[in-house]
Order: sequence, then C-alpha cells, then structure tokens
Amino acid sequence: MKKLLLALLSLLMVVSLCACASGEKPAEDAQQAAEVDPKEIDNNPHGETEGRYLAISMPTLAAPFYVQLCDLIEEQAKAAGMQVTRESADGNVSTQITQLENFKTMGVTDLIVCPADEEAVKETLIALRKEGMNVHSFAFEFGRDCSYYDSCTSANQKAIGEQNVANANDWIAKTFPDAEDKSVKVCIVSLPNNEANIARAEGLRTIADNPKVDLLAEYEMTAEDMSQAQNFVDQMMIEHPDVQVVICHFASIAMAVDEQLQAYRNQIDADHFAVFSCDYDDTLASKMVSSLKNESFIRATGTYNPELNLIFEVTMGQHDDELTSEKIFFFPVVSFTAEDVAAAQ
Repeated sequence: MKKLLLALLSLLMVVSLCACASGEKPAEDAQQAAEVDPKEIDNNPHGETEGRYLAISMPTLAAPFYVQLCDLIEEQAKAAGMQVTRESADGNVSTQITQLENFKTMGVTDLIVCPADEEAVKETLIALRKEGMNVHSFAFEFGRDCSYYDSCTSANQKAIGEQNVANANDWIAKTFPDAEDKSVKVCIVSLPNNEANIARAEGLRTIADNPKVDLLAEYEMTAEDMSQAQNFVDQMMIEHPDVQVVICHFASIAMAVDEQLQAYRNQIDADHFAVFSCDYDDTLASKMVSSLKNESFIRATGTYNPELNLIFEVTMGQHDDELTSEKIFFFPVVSFTAEDVAAAQ
C-alpha cells in the first residue's frame, strides 16, 4: 500500500508539473489524440514484458473459471517480470468502467479485459488506447473492429461449425461407404440469432458440399429454447421421417434433440443414425459415450481448444504473426468423438 501511495503521489507530481509547464500544450495533445484513428494505434509491446504493469478486468470472480484464468495469467505475468492487479466488476458494467478508468491512474501499461457489457465499454477502451495502454479483449470481438483492442483471443465460430460438419462427414464415410450421391438424408438445427451464431451456422451449412448428402431442411431457432428444439424434432420427423443425420448448433440443442428423438426409436435405424454437436461439457460427453451402445445418438462434437496460457502470450505480442488482419487470435479447433471420450475415461 505504501509503494502504491508513493507511486500515485509521484504520478500526481508529474501531472502537476506538466500542467504548469504550458497553458497550451495539454489542449494541443488532447486535440491530437482525439484526431487519431483508433484502428491505427499500436500499443502492442511485441514481446517486451519486463517492468510493465498488467491489469486483468473480469465481469465476475464468483465463477471458478475466471478465478483460475486470473491465477494463470498472474503467474505468467510475474514470471515475465511484470506487476499484476486484478479486478472483478461483479456483473456491474458501471463498476467495470470505473475500474478501467482507474487503471490508467495506477500506471497500468497492459490490460486484459472480458467485458461485462461489450457495447458499454467501447468508448472507455478507445480512450485508454489513445493514452497508450495495450488493450487485449478476451472472448469479445467487438464486431472485429480493432478500434477497441490491440489484440483479441476468441473462438472462430465458423470453424467450429465446419468441424462439426467434418465429424459428420467422417461418420457418413464410415457408416455409408458405398452411398450414392444425395442418398444420406441430413437436417440442421441452427440458431443464427447474432453475428457469432450466424458465422457458426454458415459453417454448419457446408455439410451440403458433401456429394453424398441430401440436405433436407434447416430448422432455425430464434433463441436457445430447448422446447423449441424439441418441437422442431417433432416437425422434422413428420416432414422428413427418412432423416439419418441431424447437425446441431450447440451442445444444449443437441441434447434436447437427442432426448426428443428417443420417442421415435421405432422408426429409426439406430446403427445408421447420428446427431452431431458443437461445444463440449460433461453431460454431452456422457451422452456421447452412451451412443457407443446406441442409447444416445450424439456421436461427436466440434469445439475450440481454450489454451488459456495463450491469452497472456497474445496480449504481450508473442503471437503477432498468427493474428488476423483484425488483430484476432483464434483458439485451435478440435473434435471429440464418442470413442475419444470413452478412451479418456
């Protein structure tokens, strides 16, 4: 606390001296900063870490995931010779904005932020970047507009959808090796309700590129509503009773679809029927393993591999050559089949 107080006093002295030195210069600097295009700002330290000050801003620290993430980043930063602080917004965007503004006063040079509200923090992040702070956004892409960050780590939603399709194509090739063109009947249950989900849905639709596939229908959900997903199953089994593969947008949707399909077992050839999912959780994994005995139809999932150590590394410019033109680093995409999960248990 004493060191922090001394640092703050020193900073106040510097600010006071600068303010007294000239009555015109601060206004000129402010005007120049206002005219800078945020997209042209580059505060990326490009691998330099020693002596820098990292702040971590999370929407909450009540969830174990965020605590573990902060612990990992703090360990990495200290090992790299950096000072570290962390703050929780406790779900309140006004609290987060105040904390972000305080970071500059504290002398923070680098920021990792997971916004409590993406829209609400935009102007604050631009202001921090204009003042020289290196801003990294975790999980939020701001419409892929790098005005609001120097780097970003995120999941490539279209690639996740495409991995789901790759899993389906592998299963189709194995299950129907002699299938003729347009002979394998497929339906999609998607949720294209925002930018990220629209991208994922685009990935799911690439199943139509498989010449063996006859894409019968896409059922577009309007919200992550499991009753809606199950109603779509009933509609699908009336309209397309010959369906053999169902490709789903989320794990929750895949599990709802799988549950409802159990009512149609008498008209399904279980050995030649499959549901494919995106994302991963323990409940989905259990369902996938049970598909080995045809107790479930969920055969595989495509998801991103959140190698969380990469967040700090990307923030500090250690993966610059892997950033997109929008300064985004996408986590690797992986797949898990029922056999993979069973073997790991």
